[in-house]
Amino acid sequence: MALGRQELVNGRFTHFGPRGSDAKRGSAISRIGQETTLEYIFDWNDLPAASTTNDMVIAIPAGALIERAVLVAVRAATSAASTDALTVNVVRRDGTGAAALVSTTRAALDAVNKTVVGAGAGIGAAVPGISQIAVTAPAYTGGQFKLQVVYRAPAGDNAGVKDY
Repeated sequence: MALGRQELVNGRFTHFGPRGSDAKRGSAISRIGQETTLEYIFDWNDLPAASTTNDMVIAIPAGALIERAVLVAVRAATSAASTDALTVNVVRRDGTGAAALVSTTRAALDAVNKTVVGAGAGIGAAVPGISQIAVTAPAYTGGQFKLQVVYRAPAGDNAGVKDY
């Protein structure tokens, strides 16, 4: 649900105000200069995954530098054991070349608004090809999460964009 307003201007939809994501495919909620913030909201049983056939899944351009990733529990995570893992990876569209952004346990997400800041190998690294976000949480039985991933696009990717 959009928090701002949207109107048709010269045949194009123009959106004013903040805009969030309600889908596991992700959306760009902020783009300032070469820095883009992606947001994913997903349930424990409907996780974001890479796709070579679904163009609705947002892509991270080749060579982009992943600056940070933050995972927040919107609804508390549940599973049989507090050590059950949840992992957020940046992967190529075909699912190969995974680099962890966030690795955590259910205990770290067992209450609303608990937050985990990513510290995986993918943070501070450039993605080798066009990439997407994939999440695994095989033993979870409940929970909803919001993930924000911030990346800096390669220099030529935003040619002509003003950086204020």
